Amino acid sequence: MVNMLQEDALRVRANVYRLLSGLFLTELTAEVLEVLRVDETWEIFAALAPSVNLQQLRLLLQSDDFAVEAVQLEFHRLFSVPTGPYVFPYESCYSVAEPPGPLMGPATIAVVNAYAEAGFAVAPDFQDAPDHLGVEFRFVAELIDREAQALGDGDSAAAEEAASLRSRFCREHLCQWVGKVADRISASGASKFYSSFSALADEIAAREP
Repeated sequence: MVNMLQEDALRVRANVYRLLSGLFLTELTAEVLEVLRVDETWEIFAALAPSVNLQQLRLLLQSDDFAVEAVQLEFHRLFSVPTGPYVFPYESCYSVAEPPGPLMGPATIAVVNAYAEAGFAVAPDFQDAPDHLGVEFRFVAELIDREAQALGDGDSAAAEEAASLRSRFCREHLCQWVGKVADRISASGASKFYSSFSALADEIAAREP
């Protein structure tokens, strides 16, 4: 029973990581918006990141006046077009005292090595850098899924290995820079949508064991 409850909790956490991954990798879709309008989604967010005030964002997303197109445009302004309020979504850019650091630098190599150690492969058709914030969130989701599956199979050693890889990756990589991205998004004058979700991403990563 305990393992079953742990497995369920892990799968919920993995789904949140996948959701955040998608928000940083692609523009908002109508399908994702539907997920964000479900009460259970906000209950999960509140449990995983209790210090982040998301009430205004929740009301905004549930409003009939919410404009998906405006958020889609902002996604490209923040993460696709390197002018104006552009925010670098790559770990290597935050690996120096005064960002941005070089793209595909030593931090990127370290991330690729972490992926290889875990047997994780970036999709062949992915054309961006492997240390993209969205990819790192997807990687952690994969490790959480592995831990959940191992618990379900009664394989405690495999569960512990996946949990150890996740904890080390978050400590050495994700937690080192996701807060800096959140700060830059906030300073860019971005809408409540991306400033709130980047703060959520920061706290959830920071609370990894």
